[in-house]
Amino acid sequence: MFVLHEQLLVSDYTITLHLKRPDGTVLVKAATDLGGSKGQFQFAAGDLQAGLQQLAEVQSVNIATSRPQTSTKFFIDVEEELA
Repeated sequence: MFVLHEQLLVSDYTITLHLKRPDGTVLVKAATDLGGSKGQFQFAAGDLQAGLQQLAEVQSVNIATSRPQTSTKFFIDVEEELA
């Protein structure tokens, strides 16, 4: 789950996560609006691949203005699922 700053509403934006996986493919996931400033990214089985330092970026576009806003790039570590 994530929370946008103060009075920003998830419903005012198109928010996507871009994750470069270890096999070189890029997973793109749209955020789900949880109401108000809260949102989340949901993953299906097979979406995530175990590996360290996977490059990620969150992109948002203001729906009213079509103005894109892109986060700085960051890294995500994905561990093997524990049964």
